[in-house]
Amino acid sequence: MIVGISADSVESHRRFRESLSLPYPLLSDPEKTVIRLYDVKRRLSVLTNKRVTYIVSKTGAISGVYHHEIAFGQHKNDVLEGLKALSTGG
Repeated sequence: MIVGISADSVESHRRFRESLSLPYPLLSDPEKTVIRLYDVKRRLSVLTNKRVTYIVSKTGAISGVYHHEIAFGQHKNDVLEGLKALSTGG
């Protein structure tokens, strides 16, 4: 299951999701609870939160962490490889 989470508002997520026809939910975390738990809050408050993808197994174990601020194409490729490895038991 894919879920996107950020501190953006529910309405902002709705517009973003519709604009890209995303097939997965986007959850709003205005209190930044999940952001703190996964340590994606930037140290400087003027910057947005980090863009990080976590792959979490069915047992709840984190099996991959992907953080590419600039190399978006590489980010996608690395995440897909991580998902493939998880699905094949690698």
